[in-house]
Order: sequence, then C-alpha cells, then structure tokens
Amino acid sequence: MTVEATNNPGIPPGRVPGIANKLLKVVLRSPLHRMISSQLMLITFRGRKSGKQFTTPVGYMQDGQQITLFTDHQWWRNLRDNAQVSVVVKGKTYQGSSNVILDKTITEQELQRYLGRLPNAARAFQVQKNAAGELDPIAIHEAAQRFTMMRIDLH
Repeated sequence: MTVEATNNPGIPPGRVPGIANKLLKVVLRSPLHRMISSQLMLITFRGRKSGKQFTTPVGYMQDGQQITLFTDHQWWRNLRDNAQVSVVVKGKTYQGSSNVILDKTITEQELQRYLGRLPNAARAFQVQKNAAGELDPIAIHEAAQRFTMMRIDLH
C-alpha cells in the first residue's frame, strides 16, 4: 500500500509523489514517528536481480512477531522465498523473513481484518462505505485481486 495522494488530479488514487515517500522515510526514522508509525512502517529489502537495497514506507498490521502488509506495486517480487528484510516499526528496527501470500481468498480475509483495524486506510485501496455505512465487501474483494499480501516474521 502506498499513502493516499491529496486532491491532485495528476496523481492516480493511492499514489504519492516520490518527495512524499522521502519525507515519510525521514519522519518514520525520527522522534516524530509517533504521529504516523501506528499505521506506517519502513521496509528495506534487496532487489533479487540488482542486489540494490530499497526502502519504502508501507501500511501494516502487526500481530505479535508477525507483520502483514499489502502492495499494488511490483516490489513484492523481491520478498519471495523467505527474503530477509529490515523493518522500522514504531521507531525500532527489526530483522525478519518475508512470505508472499498469493492466495486471494486469504488476501481478502486479511484485507478485511486490516481495514477493520484501520478504516481510514480504505481510501488507499479504493474501498468505500456501502449504504449501510460499512466498508463495501465487493470493493474489498476487488481490492484483494489488485493487491499482493506479504507477511514478515520478525526474528
């Protein structure tokens, strides 16, 4: 998941300019992280082909030593095969192993749970509320088809 862009017609929903990600990286590594670190973390991984190190801010859900995250970008391919990653969660750095979940049924269930915890994140997934005021299950299903889910097991 990427952070939602504000009302800029040139930026697709769910996307932010590179400058915003750079700013988020600085904030998430600073004492100011408390403003956003309950919803956003940093993940650092190596490119499978290039070997280059990449760091990106991403929304997450933590359950004990396991972190669940979603992306609609292609960088998830670097997290296959228990790739080693580093994450900065609430100002602390952890090492972990990644697991890509390709099962869309599991992705949908976990996305429902994630949005139940963080309903303000729904907009980044293009999920709206239905007439009953609940997050639209059809939109959640559709989002699960577009996004890839990963789990990070912290060491």
